[in-house]
Amino acid sequence: MIARTENKSLKVPELSLPRIQNVVGTVNLGCKLDLKEITWKGKATEYNPNRFAAVIMRLRNPKTTGLIFSSGKMVITGARS
Repeated sequence: MIARTENKSLKVPELSLPRIQNVVGTVNLGCKLDLKEITWKGKATEYNPNRFAAVIMRLRNPKTTGLIFSSGKMVITGARS
């Protein structure tokens, strides 16, 4: 049996409100994509198929990262709104 104790003096600081730190979005474009062409024509992209099977696109404003897969699926992460 676990003994339970109540701490009635525990107070949560007023400034500890929840904040959004990371918003993740996914999309399926419904078509195949040529990752080499996206890398050649896109800005701030990197593609190394030996390391990872997606184009990595990093945006500065808003500071987010997008993963673009040849299947047409995309994942965007790092946004705050």
